[in-house]
Amino acid sequence: MNNEKFDARFAPAYGVSEAARYLNIPPSTLRSWISGVQYRSDRSNFEPVISVPPAEIVQLSFVNLVEAHVLVALRRVHKVRLQDIRVALVVILRNRCEVKRPSQVERYVLSYPAL
Repeated sequence: MNNEKFDARFAPAYGVSEAARYLNIPPSTLRSWISGVQYRSDRSNFEPVISVPPAEIVQLSFVNLVEAHVLVALRRVHKVRLQDIRVALVVILRNRCEVKRPSQVERYVLSYPAL
């Protein structure tokens, strides 16, 4: 493996239950942020807000853990609804803002209280 191209921050390292314990959130909440939510009825489905490295067993990278931590802070401390975070992600992607990771969304969400 070429060490110049390997970045351990992006390597799968944390199981969902372990990461949820670190974040002090229910594992089901973290799973819904990673996998999205698919309802059987006519209710709206939700896309994931965190993209994890592809693997047979879902594991979060260190960067994913940081992203989840930012989501927890936005939800608990700043009282931002997940729906508003999703809207901010869409706006950022549509406008091609210089955001490489969802954890950078915080500054946009907090800058635009109308979201």
